[in-house]
Amino acid sequence: FKEYIERKGSKDWSFRTPEGNPNYSKIFSPAFIYNQINGGRDNGSLISDAMRVIVEMGAAPWETMPYNSADYRTRPSQAAIDAASKYKAKEFLRVKTTDITEVKAQLAEGKPVVAGVLVYENFFNLKGNQIYKEGLGKTYGGHAIAIVGYDDSKNAVKFINSWGTDWDDQGYGYIDYRWFIRICQG
Repeated sequence: FKEYIERKGSKDWSFRTPEGNPNYSKIFSPAFIYNQINGGRDNGSLISDAMRVIVEMGAAPWETMPYNSADYRTRPSQAAIDAASKYKAKEFLRVKTTDITEVKAQLAEGKPVVAGVLVYENFFNLKGNQIYKEGLGKTYGGHAIAIVGYDDSKNAVKFINSWGTDWDDQGYGYIDYRWFIRICQG
């Protein structure tokens, strides 16, 4: 599944029309999932609930349910539900996220890894390839991220955040292996 942030990315991204516009039939809607599991409030959700939607209902193309970060209440239309049924996951499995070797193995097999991490105040202020190595300031609770790679030279996992391209390195960040093991939830 391509992330919303990637949709907003470079002009050469392969999910674009020949004119360079986003091809919304090939980009999945975060709203389709989030708006069904958030209980009508914009206070986050559980990763397991999101995964269940993808397995049971699928993921709707953006064109059937465009994402608007201010609209977290609109329910999917029947057209979005019908379209999503074509894009169901077979299953989701728990990975031992406290074992970096297991996380790397899943990534090497081309499998996405979603993690819930504990966020501290300094997480909000990461900039330009800065590595999240420790928690400073107030604790804000859990936050879901998608692990997209790792860099052994940095001793860090690479992840994509959902807060837009102004955050850290165009929406991507790094978490130190040791810190990742400590802050992973579940």
